[in-house]
Formats: sequence, structure tokens, C-alpha cells
Amino acid sequence: GEFQSTEPEQSCADTPVFLAKPPIGFFTDYEIGPVYEMVIALQNTTTTSRYLRVLPPSTPYFALGLVSPVLDCGYC
Repeated sequence: GEFQSTEPEQSCADTPVFLAKPPIGFFTDYEIGPVYEMVIALQNTTTTSRYLRVLPPSTPYFALGLVSPVLDCGYC
């Protein structure tokens, strides 16, 4: 007979290559005028080095600040 796995089939497209922390940027209790900032970290979830291009927002109400690579060897 044929072998049938009980595990659901998973493709590469189902696995995220980068994880955003925090996953959602959400501002509350804001006032018009002040500048609000949020740091978002992107973590490579694979063992392969990856390139990442960050595109600026397409709205005048948000801007992209400094983008810097950081090497964090949390599993070393």
C-alpha cells in the first residue's frame, strides 16, 4: 500500500522567511503634531543568509527612519 502521512502538507510558501517583532505596529492615544517612533526588528527564521529590501511607506503620514543591520547571535 501507499504511505499516507497524518501531518498536513506544508509548502515553503507557508513558512515565513522573516519574522517582524512586533508583528503589528499600532499607535493609540496619539495627538496631531508630535512625532511618534517605533522600532521594528526583522528576524531571519532560516539558517541561510538573506537579503532584505525595505520600501518606504507610500503615504506622507509615515516615514522610514534609519535602517541598520544588527548581528545578534542569541543562539551562540
